[in-house]
Amino acid sequence: MPKITLYVKDDQLPAWDRARSLSTAAGGSLSSFVSGAIEREVARLDDELTAEAARTRLMEPVELQLRGTLNDNRLQTIHFTGACIARDESQSIRIFTTRGGRFVLHFDHPVEGSTYKAYDTLETLRDDYKDVMDDRLINDAFAAMGKPFVIEIE
Repeated sequence: MPKITLYVKDDQLPAWDRARSLSTAAGGSLSSFVSGAIEREVARLDDELTAEAARTRLMEPVELQLRGTLNDNRLQTIHFTGACIARDESQSIRIFTTRGGRFVLHFDHPVEGSTYKAYDTLETLRDDYKDVMDDRLINDAFAAMGKPFVIEIE
């Protein structure tokens, strides 16, 4: 069996000591404990990278026309490279992810017009519109990004 030497910083020793205690208490070894942790982290990162690669392949130039009272009666066009990750046709809402890693929420109402808002995180978007959007829409966006949808209760 091959041997691997790991160097541990002084400030990491308490975590390693705790891992050794837990693995021994569970009837295992520190080696199997660390190997299992590495396998889980590699699988998680593989899933994350696979989801990111799929999103990148789906990205294309997006052009949104903004108009009407929702846009202060101004006619504007915004451009970005992105992919639609969730949509609710009944409410005319779409959520895009951009090449730069941001999220764009686009409303397109047939009478009131259309507008958008950009966010750095899905969590912020969710928090801003949790009383307006159906949970299914934001859940779809989280799933498309490979993230769990969590409803926070204070």
